[in-house]
Amino acid sequence: SVAGTPPEGAAAVYGRQASDPEFGAALGCALSHLLAARRALADGASPALVLEEDVSIELRSGWPAPLNALVDALPRHWLAVQLSIVASRSQWAELWREWRNRSSVAGGVQRRTLLRRDYYWSTTAYLLSEAGARTLVQRFSQGERGWRLGVNTVECVKADVCVIFPSLEAAGSQQAESRRGDVSTKDGTQPTRGIGIVHVM
Repeated sequence: SVAGTPPEGAAAVYGRQASDPEFGAALGCALSHLLAARRALADGASPALVLEEDVSIELRSGWPAPLNALVDALPRHWLAVQLSIVASRSQWAELWREWRNRSSVAGGVQRRTLLRRDYYWSTTAYLLSEAGARTLVQRFSQGERGWRLGVNTVECVKADVCVIFPSLEAAGSQQAESRRGDVSTKDGTQPTRGIGIVHVM
């Protein structure tokens, strides 16, 4: 079966992507990340550091500050922070060019917009807040153990570009809209409560 769906019914649930040779692996990856979010909530890990099994931490000495310091500096209502990226040399060059070109100063706040999320987004390593984990679990849970990942819920089952980050981005935009005009949240920060680690197998 395909995530509980008989093979002959997979196309009806997941669409044409079900015939892709990499579909099973992509679906398994997405389910692993959703399970990690569910486990983070159950364990009270807030924030949770989610790492895929092939992540390398050889460059950790190059970080200018510990992760706790990064969390302390985040906006009050953050949901997730991507800590990794997978890109070719040319893609890195484009990322850096767009990063510089789209940097602007508005109201004393430097804003950077990154494009081409299809290869800038990566689930290799990221921080997930309690609110972020709850957002994912509430959006995709079906019963106590099942998940909704069919074409009626997401465009595809790729964890980074269709499931995890798009859902959190949409939720963040909705939250920002609902808080518009709330001056009490403009300079607030979320206090660090320790970082839980969830490995995605």
